[in-house]
Amino acid sequence: MAIPATISAFVEHNGIHVRPMEHTPARSLREAAALNAVPLEQVARAVVLGHGERRLLVIVPADRILDFERLREIIGRDLHPLTHKAADQVFTRCPPGFRPPMAAAFRLDVIIDRNLLGGDYVYFQPATPDTLWRVKRFDFLRMQGEDPRVADFAVRPRELSDALGKPTDPLDTPLLEHLLPRDVLDTIGDLKELPPMPQVAARILAIVEDPDSDVETLSRAIELDPTLAAQMIRWASSPFYGFRGEIESVKQAVINVLGFNLVSNIAMGLLVNQAFRVPREGPMGLDATWREAVFSAFAAEQIALRMPAELGVDRGKAYLAGLLHNIGRLVISHAFPGQHFTLNQLRMLNPHLPLDVLERHVLGTTESEIGAWLMQQWGLPEEIVIAIRWRDHADYWGDHAAYAHLARLATELVPGTPIAADADVPATLEMLGMYREDFDEAARRLQAESASLESLATQLAA
Repeated sequence: MAIPATISAFVEHNGIHVRPMEHTPARSLREAAALNAVPLEQVARAVVLGHGERRLLVIVPADRILDFERLREIIGRDLHPLTHKAADQVFTRCPPGFRPPMAAAFRLDVIIDRNLLGGDYVYFQPATPDTLWRVKRFDFLRMQGEDPRVADFAVRPRELSDALGKPTDPLDTPLLEHLLPRDVLDTIGDLKELPPMPQVAARILAIVEDPDSDVETLSRAIELDPTLAAQMIRWASSPFYGFRGEIESVKQAVINVLGFNLVSNIAMGLLVNQAFRVPREGPMGLDATWREAVFSAFAAEQIALRMPAELGVDRGKAYLAGLLHNIGRLVISHAFPGQHFTLNQLRMLNPHLPLDVLERHVLGTTESEIGAWLMQQWGLPEEIVIAIRWRDHADYWGDHAAYAHLARLATELVPGTPIAADADVPATLEMLGMYREDFDEAARRLQAESASLESLATQLAA
């Protein structure tokens, strides 16, 4: 991926010497550091915060997290994280999601954690996943403008990891008070009643379990929900299915494009996802959740097509497992809106930490455990429940383990999602009897269809 012209021009104009360190595309700063054998504490990570109408670039070592209380005391005012969309607008001409730690290039106020400057060099991504730049400490400071502010306001995440388990009151800890802005701590909501399974979803589930059901019965059930019918037609019309004609009915989508099993599972996934009230913004919001679900579903299907036949993995159930793998996130938003808000903020501020670590600290449980519980209550197939419950556990090899591992492998392929704490792709592929080439081919297919998948996710979240 090419380095944005804004960054290249700034470096050249200011006579800053950088040493490019090219590598295979990395999913995280931690992975990029490992690929180049550089100390993680010397890799810069940046986040944009708002204070009034101004924007503040906060730069910390990639092995640390923000201590909001310390930062608030240093700045002397309350701060708030920006949404992804607002932050992307700050870094014009950079790919979405990249926050180059170069305050002067984007005319930002800046504060740097002192721990980043302990060595002779600083490393950072110049808004591309396949390159680290190494610069001398002096040049790194020059990139931040005149007299950049340096202070101590970042802590090691070891404290957070030590706080795992199930505390009696996970919000009543000094650590969490330091990790969040003060106004976030007042937003924890009460438990709300969970919705029942949507009626159309229950009807479709009964149709799938009836061996005498046919395309006509399934199509009529889907058409009872006009919104669902329109979404199903839109799904079948997506470019990555390659149908050249016009899809005008659900029945045509079933017969000509998707097939009975895939249509029923897509419909189930759409209905289940739509049963919850979820805010749109943030890495745990509706837009990001739909994007991850659509990409994971496609990736899960591609992986299932390449799995050994003796594993008995059904393509439709694989698709549904990918589509629903993060359903627990929607449950959290619906039942625990305050905690969901808290997690959304934490994820924006600390995208390098495994999500389950944050969830256990805030909730005492994880989205996979909550999602699996609800899907079991609603009577979804055991394969789906297992896929949701055990997708983050590389060592699970119980019943229907293949579905759990394909859901985890699919998540690994989704660009921009956090890497599982215990992700061991090579070992998982070996246990499943798959080759690395299979996984890489699925990744290539996902990349080739990414524009179509992005468009589909945007339409479904609308």
